[in-house]
Amino acid sequence: MNVNNPELLDKAEMIISSLKEEQSDGMPLLIVLGGDDDGKAYIPKTETSSIGRRETSSPDSNVHADRIELNENFLAVTRISKPHAELLREDERWFIRDCKSTGGTFLNDRELTSGIKYELHNGDLIDLGRGEGNVTLLFHNTTGS
Repeated sequence: MNVNNPELLDKAEMIISSLKEEQSDGMPLLIVLGGDDDGKAYIPKTETSSIGRRETSSPDSNVHADRIELNENFLAVTRISKPHAELLREDERWFIRDCKSTGGTFLNDRELTSGIKYELHNGDLIDLGRGEGNVTLLFHNTTGS
């Protein structure tokens, strides 16, 4: 894992362990590190999932068949778009693509070019935006890449 903070690493490992049975069929786990959604984990339901702020008109559920929605408190923060990025599966590999977001998408501190797919690996850190109000996601996948 690319998490350098031992406290965050312990928390992530505890979450991963508790959700091991739910994480099946090669689907990854995205864990929110920090902020209002700290410790929440998302398992994508399809091979293409958009990631971003919750739509104000959507139900309270955090996970939909094709969307991973973050806490409504991100509505006031322009750094997190709706949608902000997409998580894509091709064969056994997973990718992330920025969707022309306002605040940018970063993979292991490297800013992504909008519209280009970047392969994800177990332990990668995904930042949606930078600075106060950003979201950091830990990508966990033990199959494929």
